[in-house]
Amino acid sequence: MWPGGCFMTPKSTSSENRKSARKPSELRQFSDGLRKSAALARHPFGRFLVGPVMRWFARKTLRIRQARPEAGEGGVRTLAEEYQRLFPNKRMYEITELTDDTAFFEIHVQCPLRGTGDVRACHRLMQYDRSMAAHLGANFRVLESQSMTGAETCRVALRRKGLPTNDLIEPHERG
Repeated sequence: MWPGGCFMTPKSTSSENRKSARKPSELRQFSDGLRKSAALARHPFGRFLVGPVMRWFARKTLRIRQARPEAGEGGVRTLAEEYQRLFPNKRMYEITELTDDTAFFEIHVQCPLRGTGDVRACHRLMQYDRSMAAHLGANFRVLESQSMTGAETCRVALRRKGLPTNDLIEPHERG
């Protein structure tokens, strides 16, 4: 499976615990897919394919996870929790701060691009996340990338579409 669990089975609705807990194999599949996608994002020819591939995976994930686009019309917390729900484990996308218009997250996934300095490949790879956020009516911005810092987490932000994002500068946009 590739990012977002596109080959995962829909989650059970029998209990809240079952909703947030996914099979360990789904996390393993997500990691394998991330590794393969990162290689594609760094390849001289694959980098042109990774955008369409990530958008396709996002559409599959949104359908399988039964994404609720109306969550984007609610408050920032509702948007953040719905976005978090789309991933195999809520701990992967930890909500760190909520403001009036923005949700901030730390991504707790070991990125294959960690420490490479390849922020452009990171930007291409994050097309998956941007596509899912767009479906929910939000803009997705990377603030700190593991590829840039070598840190164990990435910092990202979600802000409702139509609101300015010029204060949320992504690593590939920096001088």
